[in-house]
Amino acid sequence: MGSTGFYLYCIGGADHPAPGDVTGIGGAPVQALALDGLVGWVSPMEAAPGASLQRVREHNDVVERACAERTALPLRFGQWFPGERALGAEIHDRRAALEDGLRRVDGAMEMGVRILDPEQRDDPPDRSTGRAYLETLARRDARMAAAAGRGRTVAAELREWLGPLVRDERVRPLGTSAGLAAAAHLVDRHDIGTYTSRVRSFAARRGELRFLFSGPWPPYGFADDQRQESA
Repeated sequence: MGSTGFYLYCIGGADHPAPGDVTGIGGAPVQALALDGLVGWVSPMEAAPGASLQRVREHNDVVERACAERTALPLRFGQWFPGERALGAEIHDRRAALEDGLRRVDGAMEMGVRILDPEQRDDPPDRSTGRAYLETLARRDARMAAAAGRGRTVAAELREWLGPLVRDERVRPLGTSAGLAAAAHLVDRHDIGTYTSRVRSFAARRGELRFLFSGPWPPYGFADDQRQESA
């Protein structure tokens, strides 16, 4: 095995197609590399790339291309290995989890919904005294906790409304002045149009709230089996 390092974008099954003329971070060519019965989309790279908005976008562009072709398990930015031996050892050690992840996202993409209450506002900080300032913080914390609870409730109502269109879900509090919750939904590709229509109809029923939805995206939020807990 050579000494060239490899940057890993995503993992596909053994039959995942080659990337063709796709380029990745910094214009590096992307190639398919057989890895212990799986396929990784990689770029030969002598050193780990530093994080920047441009490089994260280039990483995501490759992942989106891979997911457009067939089911692929997206990996977070920064997966660099000093050589094929190190990369192969990592995949071998994680093979069961990677195969589980591929089964979990098979045929699906990620959709996102942000739930907002436009009437919800933070109290401006009262810095007249130390006690007043602490009381402002206490009120803010109480409001955020209440907002997280409301967010969980509305997200659960939305999930029930969407029914079997949602294969899996992650919900987290937004933690912003108007934010209640952010929900990520794993949705079959062929159901995305129906899903979008159903989210719009739910939003129309809850006119006091605002719903911002986006996608389809590669299923980053479902690439591992760790549930994100709401606060």
